[in-house]
Amino acid sequence: MQSASRVQKHVAVSGVNVTTTTTPCPLNVEGQRVPTNMDGQHRSTEHSVTDCQQRCETTTNCAYFSFWPDGGCHLQDASAQFQSSGNGAVTGPAQCTTTTTTVWPQANWVLGGLGKTCNEVCYDLGSSCSHDYWGELDTADRMASMQTIVGRGACNNIVADTNTGAPWVCDSMFCCGDGSCRGNCMYTGTGSCSSSGHSHFKKFCPCAPTTTTTASTTTTTTATCPSADYAFGKRMPEDMVGQGRSQENSAQDCQQRCRSTTDCAYFSFWPDGGCHLQDASAEYHTSETVVTGPAQCIVTSGTTTTTTTTTCTYAEGQRMPEDMDGQDRSQENSAEDCQQRCATTTNCAYFSFWPDGGCHLQDASAQLQSSGNGAVTGPAQCTTTTTTVWPQADWVLGGLGQTCISVCSAQGKTCSDDYWGELDTADRMASMQTIVGRGECNNIVADTNAGAPWICDSMFCCGDGSCRGNCMYTGTGSCSSNGHSHFKKLCPCAP
Repeated sequence: MQSASRVQKHVAVSGVNVTTTTTPCPLNVEGQRVPTNMDGQHRSTEHSVTDCQQRCETTTNCAYFSFWPDGGCHLQDASAQFQSSGNGAVTGPAQCTTTTTTVWPQANWVLGGLGKTCNEVCYDLGSSCSHDYWGELDTADRMASMQTIVGRGACNNIVADTNTGAPWVCDSMFCCGDGSCRGNCMYTGTGSCSSSGHSHFKKFCPCAPTTTTTASTTTTTTATCPSADYAFGKRMPEDMVGQGRSQENSAQDCQQRCRSTTDCAYFSFWPDGGCHLQDASAEYHTSETVVTGPAQCIVTSGTTTTTTTTTCTYAEGQRMPEDMDGQDRSQENSAEDCQQRCATTTNCAYFSFWPDGGCHLQDASAQLQSSGNGAVTGPAQCTTTTTTVWPQADWVLGGLGQTCISVCSAQGKTCSDDYWGELDTADRMASMQTIVGRGECNNIVADTNAGAPWICDSMFCCGDGSCRGNCMYTGTGSCSSNGHSHFKKLCPCAP
């Protein structure tokens, strides 16, 4: 093992094998496909949009489904054409799309000093050279990425090489006879942890990761509301100042117009394609044919996402006094084995490990000292931090007076009583009300009577009109309660 004074500058690339899977499922669009039924298929009765989509997914040549409010499910092939509909039907694809990406690299790649073996390079970091990762630098493209990561800048040339025992960077005119290869970066899919190579180049070394992160992805989907999130009804006055009727193909297009119009809070869409926009002062009126909805409705797709980070850092040096009371030197195979001895020894806070296998344990009073003998020191245990991302439920903002059962059913999901506690504080409500596109609430206050967290959308939520725009939070709720026709519930739908 070389002394600390000979350790050259190197940069570690902390790579983790993280796989991210994103499954975007387009929101079911209000409308239907024609012809209504593909060849060989007829109407069936299904419990939800999801069940109808499932039927399509398992039917040969089915590309789309159309689902009616009465439970009618019709399947269409790829030739079917979309048509707008005023009957409450929704249509969607047979399957969602899944994309999987694996982040590279997995090893902690380290650029070593001139002439150093990869065993030495990784050991200096309290890690070990691992043969499992040589294949990560087996192409010119990957070498180009890596040499940028470690701060080399552009290599003069990137060429294949299989003779040096590791991917490397030439740092001297003497790497080859005429000096033409200085600055060259060599890639190879094989390597040797123990080979010294040549004193004029620096190796890229794959050190086993000392920090491991396991993560799943939380996807937030921002989209227009599915048809069931629109309430049958209209807003009055019919048009906000400066706006008039436009002709649109669907409620979604009308909503899009509202979203791009300053101060538009609501839209109303007529069966003949008429689109009218209203500001926040507009009042709700019942209608059997017109649908109305907010400028923006966002579903938060929550998954139970836990990120666990385990960090182990070994420093070059040793702790003094050398041995804690009652403990003496032992012979261990690696720094990890020495650490394990410390972890199982009462009052041991640190370990020091020598290149000859000597292992010494220290208590919390021991002091770090620099060392030129190649020793490394570290804590008794790695540090583990676990964080759970909030929210876990798919929180959906319902329509005026809707039950959470109907709100979640429209998403092909079920209202779950397991998640009410996720909106039990003012801070969480403040975060959620921003997500659902309301903007700042007038006030955020506690409420336990509404059967769910909710947003007041009318001056009639309370007697004097002072609570309009209030956001109410509660740690309890009811999936079946209608609540009041002047507010919209936030509903926890099972992911």
